[in-house]
Amino acid sequence: MSGIHEYFKRTFSDIEDFLNKCDIEQFDIKIDRYLKSLEIIADYETGKRKERATLLLNKYRKTSQYLLSEI
Repeated sequence: MSGIHEYFKRTFSDIEDFLNKCDIEQFDIKIDRYLKSLEIIADYETGKRKERATLLLNKYRKTSQYLLSEI
């Protein structure tokens, strides 16, 4: 599936693991790629990969929303 970063072609963990293993230099592009990859997996795959991607997306969104409300 195009658009998914190569990191996600194997078992994937959390955003911290992705940030450490991703070779993209620019932080905002790295985050964007992480989120888009998770969205593709959550939208088009099934089973445990879909569940994991959905969980990680929800976790990221909840944390982001909390951090923005603290500003």
